[in-house]
Amino acid sequence: MANVNESTFAPGGIGVKELPLRFGLALPTSGPFSAPETIFEFAELAENMGLDDVWVNDHLTFDWEQRTSAPVGTIDAVTTQEPNFFESLTTAAAILGRFHRIGVAIGGLVLPLRDPRWLAKQATSLHELTGRRLTICLSVGAIKQSFDLMQIPFHRRGRIFEEYLSVLHTLVHDEPPLSFDGATVRFDRAVFYPRAVGLRIWVAGESARSVERAARWGDGWLTGYPSLNGYASRVATLRKLAEAQGRDPQGIDTGVLTFICIGRDRRCALQMCEETLLARLGTLERALEVSIVGSPADASERLVDMYRAGARYIQLRPVTRSSQEWCDMVQTLSVDVLPLVRRVTS
Repeated sequence: MANVNESTFAPGGIGVKELPLRFGLALPTSGPFSAPETIFEFAELAENMGLDDVWVNDHLTFDWEQRTSAPVGTIDAVTTQEPNFFESLTTAAAILGRFHRIGVAIGGLVLPLRDPRWLAKQATSLHELTGRRLTICLSVGAIKQSFDLMQIPFHRRGRIFEEYLSVLHTLVHDEPPLSFDGATVRFDRAVFYPRAVGLRIWVAGESARSVERAARWGDGWLTGYPSLNGYASRVATLRKLAEAQGRDPQGIDTGVLTFICIGRDRRCALQMCEETLLARLGTLERALEVSIVGSPADASERLVDMYRAGARYIQLRPVTRSSQEWCDMVQTLSVDVLPLVRRVTS
């Protein structure tokens, strides 16, 4: 990698970490590249390139307009494709059954739309049957149309989320027989098997409330496109709240979701991603503040900055105009960026 080496990043101030820095890649389970062959092609490349996980997204409804808000593909890649959206748990099962090393994470799994007892059964079964490689990252949900379709009160989703999250925590982490007495869910001396060993239940969200939920019930917390100063403050709050709950504050994962676009230099990268980032993030100033845009050296520096701000897991969303560009960018990332970042932060 030209003009960059480990001395570029002075390790002083990084500090001792409890969790290693890991990386995941978003798959096109929706948007302009959403097709079975592309999903599997991208997952195979991610596994071969040594990524830790691939991520699938979660929605019940997904219409034509939403194609431009998908995690993979630029706006100008959207043409006449149907707005496919492959269901998250079944897609995760297909990927886990086809590949044998890489983990699979479900991002933004809308918990209030699902019975937590069945979800616990599905997630623990899938986790145990496929070598314990599953992460579920739960969200409150933001699309009212999905709640209307399932006849679930949209205005109650926050309260439902917290109850269901508590149910999941009980079913996954406590010893049977299990009892729960909530406003919506009740059971007494229930026996749930298989027991999931190492199933990771994360909480997604940007709000202070999401941090509180992660500190109480989560194995990790994931937020999207944060400023690094604000993120560092949230991580510090998460650690304090977890300690107050009697939990190991360093044992909770801290994740960031971000767009990445790598080119020969910043100008080339912007040619690929500027229109898309403007549409998704509002202004170019904000886009460049919260995304990774530029050369491999720029990307390496930004990832180390994220680590210093407290991130121990980074979900990357490559912004490309074609599936071939996606593959090329992931190879550049894996060969010219991540090895150096891992050495510097280890």
